[in-house]
Amino acid sequence: MKKVILIILIFISSFSYAQDITYLRSVSFNIGEVLKDGNINFLGENPSTVLIELQPKKVVIHSNEVQTYRTVSDVHKVEDIWSWDVIDDNGIYAKFILTPIPDSNYTMVMISYSDFAWYYVAKRD
Repeated sequence: MKKVILIILIFISSFSYAQDITYLRSVSFNIGEVLKDGNINFLGENPSTVLIELQPKKVVIHSNEVQTYRTVSDVHKVEDIWSWDVIDDNGIYAKFILTPIPDSNYTMVMISYSDFAWYYVAKRD
């Protein structure tokens, strides 16, 4: 548990204060529909090897189609969940969420729009 907390603190401190880039590599991917009650109906995880690039003012996801999200709010932290508002290349607002997966070296990286969301399970590359 201490190792996970230390990794998260190093990750957040490097993301928040350094001008360098943090890279994550996904191992799985899941997509789902946001329901009226706010819950998400995910379809099931699939293998994935997508590179996720975290920069101080933007996030770039290097999937089949490169997706760039510009940061438009401060980072909010509630317990072990970090989130902030982003805007995509099409001008649509979304929520970007990072949270450690307990008892592992993995992080859940989620992008949530008003009607659908997806997440990657990833670790530092």
